[in-house]
Amino acid sequence: MKYLLLFSLLILGCTTFAAKRVVVSVTTGKSNDFDSLVYSKNRPLQIGDFKGSQSSHPIVGASIHCGISVSSQHRASDSTIYLDVFVTPVFIKSMSYYHLENQNFAGYNTLEHAQLLFDIAAVKGCELMTAIKDHTFSPEHFEDELKELEDKYQQENYTDRKALYDDTRRGTYRYAEMEWKHKISKQLEGQSCY
Repeated sequence: MKYLLLFSLLILGCTTFAAKRVVVSVTTGKSNDFDSLVYSKNRPLQIGDFKGSQSSHPIVGASIHCGISVSSQHRASDSTIYLDVFVTPVFIKSMSYYHLENQNFAGYNTLEHAQLLFDIAAVKGCELMTAIKDHTFSPEHFEDELKELEDKYQQENYTDRKALYDDTRRGTYRYAEMEWKHKISKQLEGQSCY
């Protein structure tokens, strides 16, 4: 009798676990951190947003620290796991600096370049949000699956930022800068995250 009860509980446990599903909610996060600026199409970067200490390297016009912040929480109810994901493109003020004397270095606007880097993070953040919404998460591995998606889009963000850096010769090749600006603007226009 004891073994029959144990076997029944095992079958019941497997059946209940297999019946679970994951319901996902994805939103743009907010920040109460005064050091973080959350991306907004209506609020471009300003010189006053750069609070970090300046580099002693005279040719560096700015240092921009921005990226995609991802956080999540989940809860289980009945046979469903509710997964709330917050994807937030952020600019870190205290780690970013701006040399006023280099703001138009080589005929190019340093602040526009910084904005373009932030725009790339926003594009990749929105793509990540779409990928999360479209993904069918398994109840057994949803945390690992979310991490894999995050890693993929974080890597794409890094790759695009590096390509911008290389293509524009550290932001000094104006023609390539204009091409990137056009490309990223088109991508942002096609998105509805922000």
